[in-house]
Amino acid sequence: MMSAKIRQYTTAIAATTDVLDIELSCLVCETNNGCGTPKTYASATHTYEYNSSITATFKQNTSSTQPFLGIQYATHEPSVNGAYGRFYFKPVTAAPSKLYAGKSVLAYTIGNLAFAATSRCQIKTKVNNAPGVHSDAASKCEISGSVVTITAGKDAATSNFMVEILNGGAFTFTSAAITGTLTNFGTAVESFDSTTGNEVNLTAATQASPATTTITLTKTFVNTMDIAKFSFAVTLGEIAAWDKTGKALITFPSYYPAHLGEGIRCNLKLTDSTEPLYCALKWDWTLEVWGPRTNA
Repeated sequence: MMSAKIRQYTTAIAATTDVLDIELSCLVCETNNGCGTPKTYASATHTYEYNSSITATFKQNTSSTQPFLGIQYATHEPSVNGAYGRFYFKPVTAAPSKLYAGKSVLAYTIGNLAFAATSRCQIKTKVNNAPGVHSDAASKCEISGSVVTITAGKDAATSNFMVEILNGGAFTFTSAAITGTLTNFGTAVESFDSTTGNEVNLTAATQASPATTTITLTKTFVNTMDIAKFSFAVTLGEIAAWDKTGKALITFPSYYPAHLGEGIRCNLKLTDSTEPLYCALKWDWTLEVWGPRTNA
């Protein structure tokens, strides 16, 4: 039991009293004279009052709520059927825990996934529950197997950013639980709720499953002005026709600039004509190409 001497109080506080704010004073005791017996003691240097019956037992005035670490918007968007593309999620911290620059570390174990050695981890803003532009909310993001470790880049009351993993490899979504820990100043302050029925697992993640087709690089040309031209052969598989309602995702090697350069133009070369296609950067190193206005 914890007790304290309270300055200027003359009667003991009942054990059932809720204590919110309390002013405590420490008694300076002298070896030869003790701590003020009788009630008031005076010496040449100080005077203090002492009442041994005044104690307070600290007690919350509301029920305790355990803060748990969480995860939202866990999604895999493949660039080929069931593989690569990107995996992203939003860390969720709970009050009263906060994030401190360089001192808060979030470590998430994404079930039994084993991200590829080529994986890249990025921190983005949250836009429409998906990654937006690059964010300085974290100073470091590292991947080791199924563990993603994020170090806070600035102080914040809560986590408000997305973690994006590119080129993660083929994913298998199982019932393996997602676990994690928030560590502040070397001390774990939050973890996932392990209560039966409250676990978060990979089956709760969203996985896009597009019909398969094949896109093969057939020719590469780079001139002296450092302008590249790539030719791809598109072979339709389960997709009967590629038209304006369809899109193709093409992921480039990471030794290219993440934005793939400026002024990107795409064309569909047919037997006797060429049709321009709308294309734009979907995410870093991945180009999204809309289908032609007519069936191809």
